[in-house]
Amino acid sequence: MNDFWQENKRLVTIAGCGLCVFLIGLLVINSLYGSEVSAMNASVNKVRGELQKARYSASARDEALAANEALRASLGALESRIAFQPRPEFMLPPRSKTDEASSDYFAAVERVRESLAVLAGRKRISLPPGLDLEPVMTFSVETYERHLAALDLLDRALRHAIEHNVKQIKRIRIDLDPNFRARKGLGTIEETTIEIKAASAPETITAWLQATQTEAFGQVLPIRDIEARTRRAKIDELDVSVTFSAIRLHLPEALAEGELD
Repeated sequence: MNDFWQENKRLVTIAGCGLCVFLIGLLVINSLYGSEVSAMNASVNKVRGELQKARYSASARDEALAANEALRASLGALESRIAFQPRPEFMLPPRSKTDEASSDYFAAVERVRESLAVLAGRKRISLPPGLDLEPVMTFSVETYERHLAALDLLDRALRHAIEHNVKQIKRIRIDLDPNFRARKGLGTIEETTIEIKAASAPETITAWLQATQTEAFGQVLPIRDIEARTRRAKIDELDVSVTFSAIRLHLPEALAEGELD
């Protein structure tokens, strides 16, 4: 031992000093942070224990899957009742280009104008010139797609009006959703509005609006707003403004694909 000490006393001294410094540092750290470390370890152990207890059984999993299926079915039923589904002749082919979309839209406009003019002429019902449809000049296929859907809803609403002898269609206005081109983008619900101003007897207006809430032309037409007042010149007639909605639902991707958790 004496020989070892003589040969290695420098190494042993340095090692001993290092051990002392380590023990002193450990004591200092423990005195300063020991309670916090103990509390954190206790919290971790508590959470770990709760997680181990939170395991679900097979029956709980089956119940969750059943609730998931019911929710998906309800969501599908809600979408079918709310979302406006254009007829095939008012839909663009997949991957349409701008010039093709423009051609399809203007062809549909002419078709609707001519068809409704014939129907209204037979009953001497007054329609606004050109149905008040302003030219749509855009390079956006999505814009033409929205205007085609609005044209479809307008066509159905006016056919109901003509069928029920609404005396006069005074004005028509179509507005895309304000957020359609906004930076923040569309929300879950996108709403294109079609406002129709008409004049006729109260019972005729009532019959027209009731008809729009049936599936006589394939789908109920959602009404967003109605304003009516007695005409000044003819107290037995109403001036009415009816705003219909062509609604699109933009569901989160997981919901659209049926991946509900």
